[in-house]
Amino acid sequence: MSQPDEQTFAAAPSHGWIWPLLLGVFGLVLVVTAMVPETPSWGQLAIGGLLTVLGLVTAFAGSRVTYAVSSTQLHMSAFPLVNDVVPVSEIRSVSRVDLQPTVWASIRFPGLALRRVRYVDVGPVSMCATRAASDILLLETDRGRFGVTPRDETAFIEALSRAGVSAGG
Repeated sequence: MSQPDEQTFAAAPSHGWIWPLLLGVFGLVLVVTAMVPETPSWGQLAIGGLLTVLGLVTAFAGSRVTYAVSSTQLHMSAFPLVNDVVPVSEIRSVSRVDLQPTVWASIRFPGLALRRVRYVDVGPVSMCATRAASDILLLETDRGRFGVTPRDETAFIEALSRAGVSAGG
C-alpha cells in the first residue's frame, strides 16, 4: 500500500519495549515452572502463556513504531497492535503538547503508548507513540485525536505541510 511520494519516519528512541519484553520473559518462566512438577499447574500455565504472548507482542510492536506520510494519507503503525490510516485532508492541526494521563491510563508501560489512551486535559487520544505524555505531536482530525512521536519532528511536520496540513493549533 506504499505510495510513490511516501516518506517514512521512525519514532523517537525509547526503551519502552523492554518492559513488556520483561513481562513476556516472566510469563515464560511461569510456563516453564508450571511444567516442572509431574502434574502441571494449569492455572499458572494459562497465566504464564497469556503474559508471554501479551508481553512479547507488545514488545515487538513497541520496537517497530513508524509513520508514513504521503500526499493523501498518514499511516501510523506499531505492527501488529496499531495500524491507523488518516487522510491528510482530515487533519485540522498539529501541535506539540504535554498531556496528563488519567489515573488508570498512567498505569501502563513507561516509554510506550499504543492504542487509545485517556487524558485528563484532552480526553481520549489514539496513540502510536514512544512516549505517553511529554512532547507529543497531537493531530486533531475529523475523527478524533492522534498522538505521535517522530524522531525527526521537523521533517515530519514539513512532510505534513507539503501534503496540505497546517501546523499549529
